[in-house]
Amino acid sequence: MAQDVKEELKDLNLGQKIKNLRQRKGISRQQIVERTGLSKPLLSQIESEVVAPPVATLLRFLRP
Repeated sequence: MAQDVKEELKDLNLGQKIKNLRQRKGISRQQIVERTGLSKPLLSQIESEVVAPPVATLLRFLRP
């Protein structure tokens, strides 16, 4: 069951979508780090889809 969830998350391509949106808006990783409080390595792992971001982390991206 846990493997199914991992596969479904992978199919969503959240990391790639976050990266594409950030790049399209011309926002650097450093700016995201400063806005969200995430570490640069964690953001890099999320964007490269090494780790799936928890919902709480995704909500940080929505802050102005």
